[in-house]
Order: sequence, then structure tokens, then C-alpha cells
Amino acid sequence: MNAAAKFMRLHKERTNPIEIDGKAFLEVSCEKCEWKHTMRLNSGLNIGMRLALAKHMEFWESTRKKYARVCPECSKDSGTREIIWGMPAGIPDESKYYIGGCTSEDFSVKYKCIECGWEGKRLKRVII
Repeated sequence: MNAAAKFMRLHKERTNPIEIDGKAFLEVSCEKCEWKHTMRLNSGLNIGMRLALAKHMEFWESTRKKYARVCPECSKDSGTREIIWGMPAGIPDESKYYIGGCTSEDFSVKYKCIECGWEGKRLKRVII
């Protein structure tokens, strides 16, 4: 499911025809968040609704909490890497991955911090 479909499933838009200075407008608002948009009611309604959806998604993204995944030991996000076990198919991006080797006693270890040496299954999530 793409991002727009998932967004539309969570956010239901209501439309309400209104009149401003004798001209017909359509007020579009969301039942879930505080977003509201007013647009001129004319023959380009389909395009206007798509633009309203884009503005709604932009508003929602700007108000969402942003998270960073950090090391539980040193609380730095710059050193956390996902461990790749076995022989990688190509050269991995060293800013994202750490090559764990061909064998391991415990394949459940998923992350490594190159700053402090911590290895574990989960990273800590903090609000940015």
C-alpha cells in the first residue's frame, strides 16, 4: 500500500459548500487532524481536490513527531549501524551497515554502535 492510500485510509476528508462574497467555495477539512482548506468551486474540482489532498498530506507531515533511532548505551545516532551477517552481494554503505562476518553464535544481534561498541536487538527511539 503506497503512502497516499495509507494516508487516505486514516484521514477522512469532509467537504462543505460555502459562499463567500456571492461566490461558491468548497471547504475541505479532515476529521482526524486540524487541517482545513477552502477552494473555489468551479469546473476544475477534480484537480482542486487532488491539490487539497497534497496540501493535507504536507500539513500532516509537518505536524507529525519525528523520531531518531539512537544507541541505548551512548545515545548517539551517528554510530548506529545495522549488522549484515554472511557475505554481502555487493559493497554495503558503511554509513548504514556493519559487516558482522560469516558466522555468529547469536544471529539475533541486529545493530551495532561503532562509537561505543554496543551490540543488540533494538535501538532506542527518541523524539527529535
